[in-house]
Amino acid sequence: MHRVFRTPALYAVDSFSPTYPEKLSGVLFTDADIRREWRHIDLLIHSPRNNFVCVIENKVDSTEGFNQLQTYQGVIDREFPHCKKLFIYLTKEGDTASQSDWLSLSYGTIAAIIEKICEEHQSGLSSDIAISMRHYVDLIRRHLMSESDIAELCRKIYKQHRQAIDLIYEHRPDLRSDIEAYLSQLIQEFSGSANLELDSIYGRWIRFVPKEWDELGFQKTCARWSASKRLLMFEFWNDPQSLELRLVIGPGDAKFKQPIYQKLQELDLQGLKRCQNKDSSYTQAYGVSVLVPTDYEKGDLEALQDNIRQFWLNYVEGELKRIRNAFSEAFPKNTDSHVS
Repeated sequence: MHRVFRTPALYAVDSFSPTYPEKLSGVLFTDADIRREWRHIDLLIHSPRNNFVCVIENKVDSTEGFNQLQTYQGVIDREFPHCKKLFIYLTKEGDTASQSDWLSLSYGTIAAIIEKICEEHQSGLSSDIAISMRHYVDLIRRHLMSESDIAELCRKIYKQHRQAIDLIYEHRPDLRSDIEAYLSQLIQEFSGSANLELDSIYGRWIRFVPKEWDELGFQKTCARWSASKRLLMFEFWNDPQSLELRLVIGPGDAKFKQPIYQKLQELDLQGLKRCQNKDSSYTQAYGVSVLVPTDYEKGDLEALQDNIRQFWLNYVEGELKRIRNAFSEAFPKNTDSHVS
């Protein structure tokens, strides 16, 4: 207790008068009686040996009630008339108390005080107490400190550890790149058993096709998309917080595009999209979700890879097989393609 009132961090508060810690110089608080919600007061600390009483009114998500501090001060004056008194009004931002006798403190100041105690008295604190105090500081900063306090803390940490933080940032995990690499690996892993081919990777798009589609008359007719000139391809849309698999018809002749979309409609696919299917545009004909934003919350790459692989195994043997079989049966292997 004595360490708290003697901590230099208190002097940084403009409204705090140094006369309080001077009155407590050289005293111990081993006899302190700590009361919670006594006479509705959040926290009361009474040391009979030092003839001292401290009152703390704590406000987190509420404000001071009408005459609340004045009422509490009156109770203390009556119950402890001869004690030295310290009144503390504790809020997230250090809001000014309505009564001039009350010291206004923020939770940021409390965190600084506790850190100072841990630093100056490290050798005298047991490991359990030190860990508990540091955890409490973490809790304050995570849940109670303002954005400005956190920003100031971040600047302080960066200034002290600039080189290490820059290095960490340079080599930070990039889930999107990791997922792209995993999808590429997955497609190539199944190139033989599932007869699939990785076409290209461009930005967020990872494209692949069933190899047998290259024999269909419409497939190598698109000169404005991939170097392979393929008209119909599957695309993984790899965004920072989502992953989708889509079947896309590239820009091309309507005599090819319309029969392709018609066949997809006949399959009554759950992810079929309504679209105009214009000659000059890319047609997002069909799509299914692979990963959603909640999957990314923990940033666990291994879990994401497991989800992707489970989806992939089910899809290759399920809906992908349906689409492939339908196209193989419907479209001839020549340029005069038509729906059978």
